[in-house]
Amino acid sequence: MRHARVVLMIAAFAVTIAGCGDDDDGPTVPVAPVKTEKLEAAKISSAPDAAFWDDADYAEFTASGNGGNGSTGQAYGGEFNMTGSKDGFDIKVRMKAAYSATDLYIWTQWPDNSSTNDLNRRRWFFNGGASDALPTFDMGVTGRTMMEMAPTGWSSNLNDDKIGVMWDIKQGGVGASATDGRKFEDVGCAMTCHTPNDMYPANGRTDLWHWKTSRSNPIGYANDQFCVNDGAAPGRKTDTGETIEVRNRPAGGNNTSGPASVWDPTKANRIVRASDGATFNLNPLLFLANDAKMPLEGDAAAGNVIYQAKCQGCHNPDGKGQNKNLADYGLNKTRDEIVNKTNANGVTHGGENQNVTDPTEQGNLVARIRGFAGAPGYTLQDVTAPGDATYVTNANTVYSGGTYTVIFKRKLTTAKPTEDVQFTNVTASAEYPFSVAVMDYDGKNHVGGALQKLIFRQ
Repeated sequence: MRHARVVLMIAAFAVTIAGCGDDDDGPTVPVAPVKTEKLEAAKISSAPDAAFWDDADYAEFTASGNGGNGSTGQAYGGEFNMTGSKDGFDIKVRMKAAYSATDLYIWTQWPDNSSTNDLNRRRWFFNGGASDALPTFDMGVTGRTMMEMAPTGWSSNLNDDKIGVMWDIKQGGVGASATDGRKFEDVGCAMTCHTPNDMYPANGRTDLWHWKTSRSNPIGYANDQFCVNDGAAPGRKTDTGETIEVRNRPAGGNNTSGPASVWDPTKANRIVRASDGATFNLNPLLFLANDAKMPLEGDAAAGNVIYQAKCQGCHNPDGKGQNKNLADYGLNKTRDEIVNKTNANGVTHGGENQNVTDPTEQGNLVARIRGFAGAPGYTLQDVTAPGDATYVTNANTVYSGGTYTVIFKRKLTTAKPTEDVQFTNVTASAEYPFSVAVMDYDGKNHVGGALQKLIFRQ
């Protein structure tokens, strides 16, 4: 609460008066943020800025892989570089909050356990079978090394960092509860996210703000989801109209089928958010805007046979010979530019004409060269109901020096009361229970904190 700060200010004021003459106002006594037992939202009249957050009081707790709200030991079958939180760890999570007449802001900060800004969730890689082509991607992009050999051909692995903030959606005055009768408002997400097969309560609903470094933050949102088991099909679901991420693989494909789409270099790989005109320019190595994609032409495995016969002698199995990196061609060049270059069709090329004239073979070779760059694991798009979205107000600056700082913004009330928690009561007596889970390079294991409660200052 604020009582300690008030006493400090009165005492400092008394000292200033006693020690100063009429012509000296004395030094300004800084007021340090105070740690509070609950997350206390300060009432504001305008959007909070950096100075506000610097001075705001905070709640702080330890998130752990062990205990009721954490998980460890789960692995992805047949996949590599996916579970960075598997062994568990402990971190401190700090949170601050503010609210206006219409919006709630929640500032959240935590140290990333691996000090790596992971951005590669299920990113596609093509391995032509050469061990010196590994690790998978440029370290300057991934920040990660291999933990085991990648299979030959296409694979889609790697992961990202995430935080989930879960709220109870009360219906009829009763919160979501597990089969043993424990309520979310008493124990938090322990009774929802550890149900076998998925994340949902035994009955009732919870709201989940699911922020992800590679699938929601690039376009300034948190993925707004809800967890349900109240007559509707149970599971964790995306809110109505809020689709942000779409898996980049062909219909009926799997994690070895190759991507459905790659970046079309003739198009701007950006998203202009309809709600406010904010522009997000996306790195096509990592993120793919839905409006800037094109189908991946050809069979990369068949193209690799051609590459080995005609190109590998100069460009090496990893595509980095002759002081060139063919990943640049695979990412930034059109089909015709790649074909013209390999066949020296009026284009300077030390290897001369490679005589790949069959259109199918040309497409296969292009696919293999695109495989040097890989492809994002998802396509991203603006949400279709932005008024109900959970925004991230500092999306361009969330990571610094091994620490994440994410500022959520959401309407106090939305048009989806069965999918979103509704902050309808902002009086001093209201409490809103919530849980927090942090994932470091993982989608199965997480560290979690004890149940927290949000209250509103008047």
